[in-house]
Amino acid sequence: MELVIVAAKSGVFEFDSANGGILSVAVLQAERRNLARIVTRANRLRRRDFPATIPAPRKSGAAMPSHDLVPYFFFSGTLALMAVIITVSILYAKKRTRELTAVAQQIGFRFVGKNWSGLSLSSEPKVSLLQRTRGRFSNVMSGSSGGLQISLFDYTYPMGKSSVTQTLAAFSQDQQLPPFALRPENVFDRIGDAVFHNDINFDSNPEFSKRYLLRSPDEANTLRLFTPSLLTYLEQFQTKWYIEGAGPTLIVYRGGRPVSPFDMPAFLEETSRIARTFFASDGLRKPVV
Repeated sequence: MELVIVAAKSGVFEFDSANGGILSVAVLQAERRNLARIVTRANRLRRRDFPATIPAPRKSGAAMPSHDLVPYFFFSGTLALMAVIITVSILYAKKRTRELTAVAQQIGFRFVGKNWSGLSLSSEPKVSLLQRTRGRFSNVMSGSSGGLQISLFDYTYPMGKSSVTQTLAAFSQDQQLPPFALRPENVFDRIGDAVFHNDINFDSNPEFSKRYLLRSPDEANTLRLFTPSLLTYLEQFQTKWYIEGAGPTLIVYRGGRPVSPFDMPAFLEETSRIARTFFASDGLRKPVV
């Protein structure tokens, strides 16, 4: 039996050429519909389980979606913020310099600015802040009072990933101070002293030993310098002073912040009083050899 498949508009018919009759009718359209339903269902499953992650290309001139602009807005905003911060810092520095120039004239000092080579300090031992760090000077003013050569200045030095600026007062004269560093004591200092015993304490003045951390590579002369009267004098302060000795120079400052131009005359008066008290100590006149 030979089958001949003839396509008709309404379907597909199979003829038996030997008998000349229709043996069966295969409705191809129904098969096509079944196949179409299978393909449609497969496409739906694919879109549900595998959503498209690549956006379709935009036509030329089409607007960029708002979510694509977020990184650009963030980057531009960061640059703008940095520019504002830098501009404000520059303006603040210029304003401070102008005000301190006027203060220098008010207290009878000479305003040097940045053109200053610094103090003549020995490289060893590294006890004072200026010996331990490498920073830059600014707003320097110098003068003299009561036999002391005085320099007031801002000092900026690195600390970790940032920097710190604070105002220092340096007093120089002919007598030699033992190298020492005195600062307010905190809980970490107490823990460190319990382990390393590197804090110089005074049994005669427990309040001083409780409030201050005193270190020196020359303990004998430092103990002699800090007489009972000097210890009692230092105990009365409410301000947290940092005081450092380096040869003929005494350095005094408050930790962590610059002194405002308005407060500079009072800062000079307080630090000068501290310096005169140290240089007048009986222990300074009788060094241990």
